[in-house]
Amino acid sequence: MRPIPLRQGNPRQAQWPAQRLYRPFLVSALALALLPGFGAGAALLLLPALGIQAGIWHTILIQGHGAVQLFGWGGLFAIGLAYHVVPRFRNYRPRFPWPQRVSLVLTLLGLVTRVLGQALHGSLWGAALLAISAASLLGGAGIFVAMTATALRKGASPRGVWEPWLWTACAWCLIAALLHAGLALDMALRRSFVSTETWDSAFVHAALMGFLANEVFGVGLRTLTAFMSLPPLRPRLAWPALVLFNGGVVWTALCRLLGVGDAWIAPGAALELAGAAALVLALRVLERRAKAPTYVAGVYRRYEWFVRAAYGYLLLGAALAFLYYVGVLLDRPAFPAYRSSPILHLLTLGFLTQVIMGMAARMLPIFEGAVLPFQRLMDGAFVLLNASIALRAGFGLAGTDPATAGLAASGILGLLALALFAAVALGVLTSSARRTYQQAMAARTAHPLAGTATPAQGRGARQDGESEG
Repeated sequence: MRPIPLRQGNPRQAQWPAQRLYRPFLVSALALALLPGFGAGAALLLLPALGIQAGIWHTILIQGHGAVQLFGWGGLFAIGLAYHVVPRFRNYRPRFPWPQRVSLVLTLLGLVTRVLGQALHGSLWGAALLAISAASLLGGAGIFVAMTATALRKGASPRGVWEPWLWTACAWCLIAALLHAGLALDMALRRSFVSTETWDSAFVHAALMGFLANEVFGVGLRTLTAFMSLPPLRPRLAWPALVLFNGGVVWTALCRLLGVGDAWIAPGAALELAGAAALVLALRVLERRAKAPTYVAGVYRRYEWFVRAAYGYLLLGAALAFLYYVGVLLDRPAFPAYRSSPILHLLTLGFLTQVIMGMAARMLPIFEGAVLPFQRLMDGAFVLLNASIALRAGFGLAGTDPATAGLAASGILGLLALALFAAVALGVLTSSARRTYQQAMAARTAHPLAGTATPAQGRGARQDGESEG
């Protein structure tokens, strides 16, 4: 089916896939994650282990770190990916490149001014920067939602069970940006420059479980069955999963915004757990393959480890959250301790970060027409990231004596895992990676049997005809 042009007679419109609009989003997401994201997170865990008390700066760093991780690391990656894949899903030719560039600049401006505004607490400059942050992040989110909604609405391809999840992600993106604007303006007006717990926790939940989770689920429903050779989707479970999960997110975000107490969140946690379980059953991502895929040499074959682990952590995090809030409701704590938000980090590190790494290892080589370099580094990133998650959850929930040192080690391992992934992801964007792929494909064309691996030689490689060069 031929794509529908937006502007007849504009030759550049036919070249939009070659623009690779996701590249600046990916680079920006990695830069933010390495410094104020994972870098600040590691520092927050390391300082107590060194006996350093940060005082008010500890709270400021935590809140700035959270905003950067959600709209910087996860958000920019999801937005850049959506600009590239959603028009393909719906067979639509978007306007480019200025809407995408403006949304990137506004989102970055919103995040940078948020961090600086809180850092300059007590000054007029800080208040002004927070006001700029509120407007900029909302503007960037608004452009992204408008572009994505237009592609979803005007595309020519048949609709599928994945599309409602992307519409829902758009709605949550706007809600999260509005909550961020509310908390930033609230800080500016009060001159405290530390957000209240109600605003901050509602924003975090809307951004993570509303915007980012729905975006991941929608893209997964559209791609993972083919990518991982999974059994056919169970579409009848997709709609109940959508309603249950997002009903839980609405309930939980409202409870946090209204400050009614953690005991009221238990029903929302139950709905989120039920929705996540239904989604995993519909997607069948934890099941065995339905058939053996065809592999092409030079492709990373262990991306499935990341994807399957991510959905496993999603279920684990949702289940532990349910137990935690039921314990609050019954006044019987479910865990011996609760330090440094262990369940939240099961979802941000275990689910979100792990699925980003896995899907990037699978999709970036396709988009670039390149091989994934330094594949052993990806193996190392998987080991380090999961060690970090285990330490964070174990010491955060158990509360044993060496908890401070264990949490500090968790932060350092997570930062190292991200650094390894960054080296791989940036390596995919190089001309040498594309040249290596072209040479491999040329050799495969000349000697078809020599260029194709058998199922026993690896898993998860690019399938024939997927390169977009």
